Amino acid sequence: MKEHNNSVARSSTSMDELKNLDTDDQERSRSQDRFWMIYSTIRERIALLEYVPGARLSEAKLAKEFGVSRTPLRAALSRLETEGLVESRHGVGTFVTIINMTELSEIYTLRKELAPLIATLNPKLPTTALIEPITAPG
Repeated sequence: MKEHNNSVARSSTSMDELKNLDTDDQERSRSQDRFWMIYSTIRERIALLEYVPGARLSEAKLAKEFGVSRTPLRAALSRLETEGLVESRHGVGTFVTIINMTELSEIYTLRKELAPLIATLNPKLPTTALIEPITAPG
């Protein structure tokens, strides 16, 4: 009987550990969902010029708006900074990146001119290996 009780105790411990793992996974998933929601919302606001270039983004106000601590907010802002949409100035704050429209227009014109050259300069001729996955059933 004593052996059976030990077996049950081991089983219940394992079940508790599994429940904790499920809880950790659920929390991680909620955390990731929260991150993506904050990131996507701020990114969209920048793209739609709701946050104009040069505008200061208040971490305190954004954290309050999204109902989160500054940690997930800073993670989203860090990602936006990596993408060049915001810039952080140590001790000053986070700002929407200022866009130089003349420079952007020149880059666009250059890319328009270069695009046709890609096919001319370095074409990858079709081979059976390239075509097969496209035409294979399934």
